[in-house]
Amino acid sequence: MSRVVPPGPDDPPRLALRLLERHLDPDAAEVITGDLREEYRQRVRSIGRGAARRWFWRQALLSLAARARRRTTAADTHHPGARKASLMTGTAQDLRFALRLFRRAPLFALTAAFTIAVGVGSATTILTAANWTWLRPLPYRAPAQLVAVGETDRAGGLATAGFLTIQDWRARTRSFESLTPIRGWTPTLAAEDGARRLNGMRVGWDFFRVLGIRPALGRDFEPDDDHPGRWQVVLISDGLWRRRFEARPDVVGSSIEFNGRPYRIIGVLPAAFEPLISERYYSRAEVWAPLGYGPDDRSSCRTCRHLRAIGRLRDGASPGEAEAELATIQAGLRREHPEDYGEANPRVGLLGDQITAAARRPMGVLTGAVAFLLVIACANVAGLLVARSADRLREMVVRAALGAGRGRLVRQLLTESVLLAAAGTVLGLGGARLALRALAASAPAGFARLDQATADPGIWLIAFGVGVLSLLLFGLLPALDAVRGNLEGGLRASRVTGGPRSGRLREGLVVGQVAIALVLVIAGGLMFRTVGRLLAIDPGFDARGVLTAQFSLIGQRWATDEAVYAFQRDLESRVRALPGVDAVGLSGILPLGGNYDRRGFGVEGVTYDSPDDVPSGDRYSVSPGYFAVMGLPLRHGRLIGSEDTPTSMPVALVNETAARTLWPDGSAVGGRIKFGTGSDSPWVTVVGVVGDVQQYDLTSAPLPQFYVPQSQSTDSFLALVIRAPGALDGLADRVRSEVAALATDVPVYGVARLEDLVAASVGPRTFLTRILGAFGAMALLLATVGLYGIVAELVTAREREIGIRLSLGARRGEVARLILARGGVLVAAGLAIGAAGAAVASRLIATQLYDTAPVDPGTYAVAAGVLVTAAIAAHALPLRRATRVDPARVLRGD
Repeated sequence: MSRVVPPGPDDPPRLALRLLERHLDPDAAEVITGDLREEYRQRVRSIGRGAARRWFWRQALLSLAARARRRTTAADTHHPGARKASLMTGTAQDLRFALRLFRRAPLFALTAAFTIAVGVGSATTILTAANWTWLRPLPYRAPAQLVAVGETDRAGGLATAGFLTIQDWRARTRSFESLTPIRGWTPTLAAEDGARRLNGMRVGWDFFRVLGIRPALGRDFEPDDDHPGRWQVVLISDGLWRRRFEARPDVVGSSIEFNGRPYRIIGVLPAAFEPLISERYYSRAEVWAPLGYGPDDRSSCRTCRHLRAIGRLRDGASPGEAEAELATIQAGLRREHPEDYGEANPRVGLLGDQITAAARRPMGVLTGAVAFLLVIACANVAGLLVARSADRLREMVVRAALGAGRGRLVRQLLTESVLLAAAGTVLGLGGARLALRALAASAPAGFARLDQATADPGIWLIAFGVGVLSLLLFGLLPALDAVRGNLEGGLRASRVTGGPRSGRLREGLVVGQVAIALVLVIAGGLMFRTVGRLLAIDPGFDARGVLTAQFSLIGQRWATDEAVYAFQRDLESRVRALPGVDAVGLSGILPLGGNYDRRGFGVEGVTYDSPDDVPSGDRYSVSPGYFAVMGLPLRHGRLIGSEDTPTSMPVALVNETAARTLWPDGSAVGGRIKFGTGSDSPWVTVVGVVGDVQQYDLTSAPLPQFYVPQSQSTDSFLALVIRAPGALDGLADRVRSEVAALATDVPVYGVARLEDLVAASVGPRTFLTRILGAFGAMALLLATVGLYGIVAELVTAREREIGIRLSLGARRGEVARLILARGGVLVAAGLAIGAAGAAVASRLIATQLYDTAPVDPGTYAVAAGVLVTAAIAAHALPLRRATRVDPARVLRGD
C-alpha cells in the first residue's frame, strides 16, 4: 500500500489546484496556476504557510466565482434591463475598487491629484484672467463698432484732440453713426466726515447712447444739457447711489454739491455698468456731467488738445475706412487753419484694443507660460501612470486571463482616471479662486475687469477635460497596451518592473519636463534681471524717506491765486513743524506719479515752419522747498527762492536736456521761453539748470523740463512732498489733520511713499516677473518629482544587479556613479533641448526686457545651475537606497 505524501511547505493546497484545473480553460489554467504557485511560494517565505494557504484559497475561489458570474452575465445580456442593472452594478464595483486601490497607494493618488491640481489650477487662473482682461467683448452694445479717435502723437499713436476739431469731424463724417468727446473730471464732494475727491468724467451729451447704456433711474443727458452754464447736471453710479444716498429712489431731482456749487442728479446708472473707458484713460468714474463747452470757451481752441473721442461706426464701415475719411477731412481743416494743424492725420482704433492694450502683451506671455506648465503637469502625471501601469501589469493580465474583456478593463481604468481627474480638478479650481484674488490684488493699473474675473462653466469644462484627457492618454492607453499581447508573455513581462518601452517613455517625459522647466526658469530670470536693472536706474531724484500727498483747491473759496497761495504757505509751515520732518515742498505734478503737465513752448529767437515742429516739455509748478525734498542737483545758476514773488520777474529753471537741446551753443541761463504759441503768453527768463528726472517711466529719455514758481503760476491740483526719514509711519494721518485744520473742503488723496511710486512705474514688468517666477518654481518642483520617480524606479529595477556588483567587490561610490550617469544623461538632454527652446521662446518677452538680451548667458547659466541643483536633490534619496543595498538579502531573494 502506497503511502500518501503530505504536501510540502512550498506546495499550494492540492484541492484548490484541482478545482482550478477542472473548471478553467486548459490554456488559461496552466498559465494562471503556474503564476499562483510562484506567488504562493514567495508568500510562504514572507507571511508564513498558513496565511499563504488562506490567500491561495481566496484567489482560487474568486477566480471560480468570477468565471461563474461571467457565464450568468453572458446568458442574460440579451435583456435590456439586465444590461442596465449590470452596468450600474459594475460601475459601483469599479468605484469601490478604485477607492481601495487609492487607499492602498495614497502617495500615488495624492501626487497625481496634486499634479493635476497644479496644472488645472494654473491654466484656469490664467485663462480666466486672459478672458476677462483681453478676450472678453466690451459690455456695451455692438462693441465691434466702438472706436477711439484722436490726432496722431509724435510716436504715431492715437492721441487727444481739440474740441473744435472733434466738432468738425462729427459734422463732416459719414463713417460714424456718432462721435462724442470725453475728458477726466475730479470734483470735490463736501461731506460731514470731510471733503472727498470723486473720480468722474465730462462727456458729450450722447456718450451713453453711443455705448448703448440707459440709466436705471431717471433720464440720460439731452442736447440742451451740453452747453456752457447748463451742464451742472449729473448721472451717478449705482455704487455712489447706494453709499451716499442709501439707494433712495427719490434721489432723482435732488441736489448734490461739487466744488462748492450745486448739481442736480438726473439719473442713476445700472449696477451692471462697467466704466471701462474711464479706467483706461483716467480713473474709475462714479459721476458723469456733460462737457458743456462752447465754441468761444478758452478750452475749446483747436490747439487745446486735451479731449478724447469715442465713436460708433455706421453699419458696414470699418476702422480703416473711417480713418481714411478723417484724413480727407483733416486735410480740409489744415487748409482752413494752417497755423493749428501739422501734417499728421487722425487715428482710429478699436475701443476694445485700446482698453485691453496694457494687459494684452503680459497676458499673452502668461498664456504661453501656463501652457508650458500644463504640459509639464501632464508629463508628470504621465510618468506616474506609466510607472503604475507597469506595476499593475500583472493584475491586468491575470484579470484578462480570468475572462475580463477589454471593455471591462477599459471601464475600470476609466473610472480610476475620472476619479483622479475629478479630485485634481476640484483642488485646482479651488486654488484658482484664491489665485485669481491674488492676481487681481497684485496686477498693475490697466488690467481692466481683473477684479471681477471668475471662471465660467466653459473654462471649468476645459479644465476638467484636460485633467481627464491627460490621465486617459498616459494612463489608460499604456495599461491597455500591456494586455494586448498573449497572456503568457504578459505574465512573464509582469515579473519585472515595467518594460523597455515604458521605461523609455518615462525617460522621454522627464527630458521634456526638464526642458520646459528650463524655459520657464529662464523667462522668469530674464524678467527678474530686467526689473533689477530698471530699479537700479537713477530716476534723477532721491525717493528715500519721502512721503507724497495730493490735494485739490476747487470752488469759489479758491477762485483767486492769492487764496490758493496763502493756503500753500500755511500748509507748508504747519507740516514743516511736524516731528521728524526735514523739508517740505509743493509741485503741480510728480515724476513717475502718473500725472503730467505737458505743454508746447517757444524759445526766444526761434521760429517754427509747422505746428508739428513746435516742441513740448514737462512743466512743474513748484515751491522753493521742492528741490531740497527731491534732492535735485543744481548744475548752473540758482534755484527758485522766496524772492520769486507774484510781482517779480517771471523765472524758470530748465533741466539739462532742455539746456543742451535748446541752447546748444551757449548757456541756458538768461535765455527766455514762453508756454503756448499765443502772442499774449509772457516771456519767462531761465535762471538755473537742474538735473534730468524720469517723468513717465524709467526707460524713456527725458523731455525738456521746466520748473516755475508756484507763486507766479499757481496750480489748484497740487502734490505735497515731505522728506522725513524715519518718521513716515503715521505721518499721513498728521498731514490730513493739518489740511483739515486749514480747510474742511480740501480733499487729501493719493498718499504714498515716493519709493512706492518708483516701484509702481515698473509694475507691469514686476507683475510678469512674479507670475513667471511662480510658474518656474512650480515647473522646477514637478520636474524634480518626475526625475526622482525615474531614478527611484531605476534603483528598484537594478537592485539585483547592484547587489551582485557589491558582492563581487564593487565599491559603493561606483554604484552611485552608475545611477548618476543615467540621471545625468536625462538632465543633460533636457538642458540642451530647453536652452534651444528658451532661445526661441524668450523672443516673446523681448519687448518687456530692458538692458537684457533674450539670450543672456548669465541668466541661462544660473537657470541651468538651478536645474542641476534640483536634479542632485532628486537623486539624493534613491542614491542613498542604492548604496545601502544588502547583497546577502538580494542574493537570498534571488
